[in-house]
Amino acid sequence: MADILKQSFCCAGACTHYFDEKRKCRTCGKKFIFFAEEQKYWYEDLGFDLSADCVDCCACRKSEQRRRALLRRYEELFHVSDRSVEENLEMARFTLDLIEEGTVTTKRLETVRMLLNRVPPEQRESAEYLELRERTKKLEVRSEG
Repeated sequence: MADILKQSFCCAGACTHYFDEKRKCRTCGKKFIFFAEEQKYWYEDLGFDLSADCVDCCACRKSEQRRRALLRRYEELFHVSDRSVEENLEMARFTLDLIEEGTVTTKRLETVRMLLNRVPPEQRESAEYLELRERTKKLEVRSEG
């Protein structure tokens, strides 16, 4: 049962009941179910308009949310003028994540190299630094091939 007093609707009329609906994810193409409980949450708790539709499976939605969060944090760090060593490493990690998922091109490897070069020599033996260097090298090889 739906609570029409909690719904937001402009073009679509009120919904009195929610039903599980079979869908196909527009991103990965897998079939999924848009569960009635999930619809109730979307339309009554989150306040989505009833005309809003679920077009991606849960895994693809989570992936997109993660990508947006990475981009937001990357932008925040980009605008910090005096980044700490930890912030440079974080920005390098996020840049590599964005390259690996195809959001940005391998041209951003130059940015990663620049960020890693800012790490003081005495901190270049840390596990995080070494892991980021290894990821960078793998992406360089892949982009050359």
